[in-house]
Amino acid sequence: MAPEQVSGRRGDHRADIYSVGAMLYEMTTGRRPYDEQPDMYSMMKARLVGDPVAPRLSNPALSEDVEEVVLRALAREPGDRYQTAAEFRADLERPERVMITGRAQRLKPVRLRSQARLVVYLVIAAVLAPVVMFFLFLMLLKHGA
Repeated sequence: MAPEQVSGRRGDHRADIYSVGAMLYEMTTGRRPYDEQPDMYSMMKARLVGDPVAPRLSNPALSEDVEEVVLRALAREPGDRYQTAAEFRADLERPERVMITGRAQRLKPVRLRSQARLVVYLVIAAVLAPVVMFFLFLMLLKHGA
């Protein structure tokens, strides 16, 4: 699923290009993009906040130009992807003609906030709130008397 679809926006033909890019990523690396995530929710959320691991880190035999094609197809923003399937196909057929932009060096790692940390903060707040309220009540009684 393309990032725009994960966030609830309507996808267009570039969402299909993203999907083909994900299949190409798996074919060239032996793993799916965002496979390092522990569950499907995290995997979908990762598409919104980060990039997959550079394909050549999983498969050093992969050429830099093919890596560039794969990463362009997997760009988070639809405007940064191939705009047509014909353009995508042309680069796949002649990867040596692809302009290397250093996309792999600019990948943003996935940083998801831990759900467990949020639960801990909520529990601490739930425990501390009554204590704070009790001391405020005591202070009001003391100043009122």
